[in-house]
Amino acid sequence: TIGVVAGLLDFDLQANMNNPWVIVPVAGIFVALAFSLFGYYEIALPHSLQAKLNGISDNAHSKGLVGTAIMGAISALLVGACTAPIIGGAILFIVITGKALLGGVALFVMGIGAGMPLLLVGMGANKLVPKPGSWMNMVSKLFGVMMLVMAIALLYRLVPNNSSYQGYSIQRLLDEVRSTDKPVIVDFFKAGCAACKELEEITFPNEDVKEQLKRF
Repeated sequence: TIGVVAGLLDFDLQANMNNPWVIVPVAGIFVALAFSLFGYYEIALPHSLQAKLNGISDNAHSKGLVGTAIMGAISALLVGACTAPIIGGAILFIVITGKALLGGVALFVMGIGAGMPLLLVGMGANKLVPKPGSWMNMVSKLFGVMMLVMAIALLYRLVPNNSSYQGYSIQRLLDEVRSTDKPVIVDFFKAGCAACKELEEITFPNEDVKEQLKRF
């Protein structure tokens, strides 16, 4: 549900994802999440709140399926120090893409993956679950590197476009418009623009689109 909402309520991030005032703070959040995964600090609930949630979880033992659901939800909050950077990064990525279906499926699959070891233990398959160890730190650092890659990918959008499109003046455009009786399409392109790349690599090479563009 959180993933779907994040995809639908994009907070105008998509419309401003080429704006340095948006890109730099968002990239900074990815860097902060990465350093948390590298072990420099933890993102967790205050200890006083954790104690209260533990108490609520203990009292939910005798409430059947509802109690089990409550315990599961509270457990997810209590282990936030382990999962918060990953979930935060995932939600931030979903907000940037603005895709509700991607958001819902991504966090649903993540939830199933996170819960699977607990289900295996509950079914008595303890031997199938990896033992805690140094490999867990390696996994965290791997995700940290992925967060840094996301930050770099965002900052790359700020790199000036040195392509041949530069220098195409308004006067040149007006001259071309006056020299033809056909309608004119102007294609604005910017390095780092995802929609621009889709046009260049998917839309314009399409045979049907090519045929229609002959009228312009």
